Amino acid sequence: MIKILIRARFGAMLASMIPKRKNKDSAKKSGKGTLVLMLLVYLYLFFVFGMLFFSAFLGLSMFYLPTGNAWMYFSMFVILSFAMMFIGSVFMAKSEIFEAKDNEMLLSMPIRPRDILASRMLGILLLNYVMEALVAIPCAVVWILFGGGSILSWIAFLLTVLALPFFGLAVTCLIAWVISLITSRLPKSPLLPVALFLIFFFGYFYLISNMETYLERFAAQGDQIAHSLQSIAPLYWVGAGIANANLWQLGLSLLIYLLPFVLTYYVLSRTLIKILTTKRGVHYKKTDISASVVAGGMKNALLKRELSRLLSSITYLLNSGISALFLPIAAIAAVIKRGDILAIFNESGLTGMENVICLVMVVGLTLIASMVLFTSASVSLEGKHLWVIRSLPVSSADILRAKLKLHYVIMVPTCMIFGLVVAIAYAPALPIAVMLVTLPALYCVWCANIGLICNLCHPVLDWINEAQVVKQGTAVMLTMLFSTLPVFVLAFLGGVLALISYWLSLIFLLGVMILGIVLSYRYLMHGGVARWDSLVN
Repeated sequence: MIKILIRARFGAMLASMIPKRKNKDSAKKSGKGTLVLMLLVYLYLFFVFGMLFFSAFLGLSMFYLPTGNAWMYFSMFVILSFAMMFIGSVFMAKSEIFEAKDNEMLLSMPIRPRDILASRMLGILLLNYVMEALVAIPCAVVWILFGGGSILSWIAFLLTVLALPFFGLAVTCLIAWVISLITSRLPKSPLLPVALFLIFFFGYFYLISNMETYLERFAAQGDQIAHSLQSIAPLYWVGAGIANANLWQLGLSLLIYLLPFVLTYYVLSRTLIKILTTKRGVHYKKTDISASVVAGGMKNALLKRELSRLLSSITYLLNSGISALFLPIAAIAAVIKRGDILAIFNESGLTGMENVICLVMVVGLTLIASMVLFTSASVSLEGKHLWVIRSLPVSSADILRAKLKLHYVIMVPTCMIFGLVVAIAYAPALPIAVMLVTLPALYCVWCANIGLICNLCHPVLDWINEAQVVKQGTAVMLTMLFSTLPVFVLAFLGGVLALISYWLSLIFLLGVMILGIVLSYRYLMHGGVARWDSLVN
């Protein structure tokens, strides 16, 4: 039975990545093309993070590998690997294990809870191995560059690589269960999980961005730091077990990795039915859709429905809208650091560069705005309940407009406000100020239209977990491609025209964006409506 569950789980994940076609031959071609595209994207991300960790381990190796504190190098490998696994999988564990759509159906069948749990945990374990590889490969490459170690040390390193993801899985499952327990006692809202995710996310990348500073401190006080941390026995064991090829310390390290997993799996498998069937503190509110339509208007009711869907799903909110948080952060940082940014140009002998700085910020704000993907999964998220909204006395065009408006209402005012803040702070030429306020906002409209088109062309309605369509769906991948690439093309063309005239650049960019918005919107109201209707016919 567990083999069937595993096959079904991975089959559903693969199906969400490959769009379905009525023609089998076109389905095979489309599936191959999608897999190639996703493979290229993941290889690029793997390379970027790999180079980041390569530079970090290169700095650490200079301080610890040639000395008697080589254990510290491998302890840092364990810490960084665990951090990557934890951040990358804790909310996936929450949705895959405790909030999966098919939990109640599986529990009603003659399937052992431990088999259900094992099939869910296996997917998270594989993700942990991928996250660990981002750290392990650069660590091993740098180690080789510095002479490597004995065969026993390499065996110890390999065993650590194989065992560490089990420890990460145990911790993420426990934390995911705690988060699920806390949120189940509160009114249905993703605010707490979002806050926790942001704390982990920004904390981790704060450490990464300040890695150079920490490396300098390690260089100045490396021996003192290693001596202080050596008193923490488990931290010393996990590093010394590899560096010294000490079998006793390696055995203790493997016990630290594997024992929590065994205990976690045992406890969760014994209590899984109770955990999944207990609904604590959930407040249900009876909603009369027809009354809402009468009171607030049909269009407002549809928009509220889309907003409620967004705010009720942490997976949807985080994966589709996390980049929206970077807009205020980028704008506020640009204002606060105004003096430092101008000083850099002044020290270079480039005075009066406010216009150039603001042009760069136009590109930056637009690029951040292009990474918000609310509409790219909004159709797929209707899932098997698509018939509910189709049963309402509303037109297909109004339903699609509501999905677009969700993106418009959230992103357009946000872009305009922070563009205006930057324009006031730097006081560039008038056409550049207009660019700051209008271009990122217009690009948000374009991205919303493109996201909805991609999702209508590649919907996935038979998903088991919403993470499959929000994270892995073909529509999401295509939207990312078609929303980010034009930023660089338009930035290049606009920059060339700006050398002639800022007004000419502004008129060109506004014209291109307005044309793209009009054409994409017209398609949605005709071809898009037809595709929407075909989903339920």
